[in-house]
Amino acid sequence: MKIADIDAYALSSPIDPPQERRFHGGVRTLYKRDFVLVVVETADGERGFAPAGASSSAMREFFEGASQRDFAETIETGIGPALEGSELDDPADVHDLELDADVSGIVASQALSTIDVALHDIAGKRRGVPVYELLSPEEYEPTTDLPLYASAGMYMDPEGYAEQASLIEECGFFGYKYRPGVGPAADVRTAELLDDAVSETELMADAHTWWKLEDPYTEAERADVVDAYADHDFYWLEEPVEPDDYDGYRALADESGVPLAGGESEESPKGLQALGETGAVAFLQGDVRHHRGFTGCRAAAEWCRG
Repeated sequence: MKIADIDAYALSSPIDPPQERRFHGGVRTLYKRDFVLVVVETADGERGFAPAGASSSAMREFFEGASQRDFAETIETGIGPALEGSELDDPADVHDLELDADVSGIVASQALSTIDVALHDIAGKRRGVPVYELLSPEEYEPTTDLPLYASAGMYMDPEGYAEQASLIEECGFFGYKYRPGVGPAADVRTAELLDDAVSETELMADAHTWWKLEDPYTEAERADVVDAYADHDFYWLEEPVEPDDYDGYRALADESGVPLAGGESEESPKGLQALGETGAVAFLQGDVRHHRGFTGCRAAAEWCRG
């Protein structure tokens, strides 16, 4: 396929009225949800679509103060023009191209991740098959039976988390994932109430807030919360330490009875696999928006399969 055009659209959905979410040491006000849609078009008029960063906060984490609009502009004016006119035999070939653009490092990686997904979309449409069939090894029979968890609660009082989890269970989801960070005692209380609120639904805590707080929990406070998760049989504890703190992952894995999850904040497929090789995480979380699209995540999946 020959890339003819790459467009990126910065989209926003306002939250009206704005929501205030109190966490340990501060308040987060939600005004909108942001999104970047990338569209790749070939010389034959085929079009592929892909999502980029989900929010302005996510963009700031990855792009040093930039918003999702800045990222869309980077694709429109930097990465896109550098790739237009390129001939590819396979979507994965986009990662082998020399980029003649003033964009490098993690920004280029994030942009190429999105374009990789759009190119796979085109390849699947061209063959008339879903992308998962393109990615499946010949000897592997893919399944569409995929348990889903609801990624929901963020910075609420313990009773609010419990009420939400009960509703999630009524909807039939496999699991309920929420963001703790409302204070050590409240996090422990939340775990207790969640265990009472659900009977079949698995519980997951996405704890990246812990290492982003200006006033972080002490080691003893964090240990108390992790013990509560173990006592209430949490399915996993996600990103409890900074992404590059492999020793922290190992220590938690050795000391706690909670399976750990991580990898979403790794900057590359290589970093994703390196985290897996620590042996500390039970669930390695690749993200097609961060880890070179389907191509990079497929490499991590193959490593997990052995």
